[in-house]
Amino acid sequence: MTVPSPTGSAPTGSAPTGSAPTGSAPTGSAPTGSAPTGSAPTGPTDPRLRGFDIPEAYKSEAWAKEVKDIDDLWSKMAGAQKLIGKDKIVFPGPNATPEEITAFHVKLGRPENPEGYEFQNIEDLKEVDRNVELDHGMKKIFFEEGIPKEVGERIVQKYEALVYEFQKPAIAEAAQREETFQSLANEVLGENRNATIEAFKEVMKQSLGNRPQVIQKIDALGNEELLTLVVLGKTIHDKYAGESRIPAKGQAQGTMTGDLKTDYQYLSQQKLNIKTDPNMPEHIKKMKIANLNAQMMQIGAKAGELGVDLFK
Repeated sequence: MTVPSPTGSAPTGSAPTGSAPTGSAPTGSAPTGSAPTGSAPTGPTDPRLRGFDIPEAYKSEAWAKEVKDIDDLWSKMAGAQKLIGKDKIVFPGPNATPEEITAFHVKLGRPENPEGYEFQNIEDLKEVDRNVELDHGMKKIFFEEGIPKEVGERIVQKYEALVYEFQKPAIAEAAQREETFQSLANEVLGENRNATIEAFKEVMKQSLGNRPQVIQKIDALGNEELLTLVVLGKTIHDKYAGESRIPAKGQAQGTMTGDLKTDYQYLSQQKLNIKTDPNMPEHIKKMKIANLNAQMMQIGAKAGELGVDLFK
């Protein structure tokens, strides 16, 4: 026996033709085939268009602030994909070829050759000449180790600044010592001190005879050692000269008048007296004559400046 269905309802499992299935759109929905106002254009759509919102976790990112809609997001994604792998630095593995290692160092900023590094003095040492050979050796090490150009140059600057700070006291002491030496040299030897020192070295060589090894040692003496020896020699010279000087006419014993011609004649006479002194040891003669020659050279130079003829 068939049980009749409630009034207007469809039989169990069937739906009357044209009726909407359970869950259909409520009354007032748009008719079939019509597009509701503001809907997406025809074609593939992204359901997020209807409720686009940047997740909270990304809202503070700089790139996210430029994203206003889904098209911006797709654009950002496309750009990121293009950048993946671009200028990528690949660390060479244990079996890397020399070419791969070179490419790695170049990517990091190493110059094409060792001389590509440019070392500059720090400000405190700007007047000091660089040691070219040492610089070249350092550049070679940096190149072999793959140090980038800018990094290598910064290392040298910082290292030299560090060394300078440690050496400052010694540098100041050396400068003071040099100033003292120069002052003493000027006081003892006068302006023409180089000629005096050379003359003294010549006397030493002559006194020691033909002994190449000893002469080489004399040539290797520093100015400080030479100055000490010159002062000693000058003291001996002055002592012997004071005992045998014959003053020029009108000139007191052992004095210089300041008149260029008179003083030159006086020194010439002293030189002659020394040469003809039979009792004076030969090495003392040489030392004294060298000293007199230096003094005469000074007077000659002064006379040349003033236009004085010493022989009239």
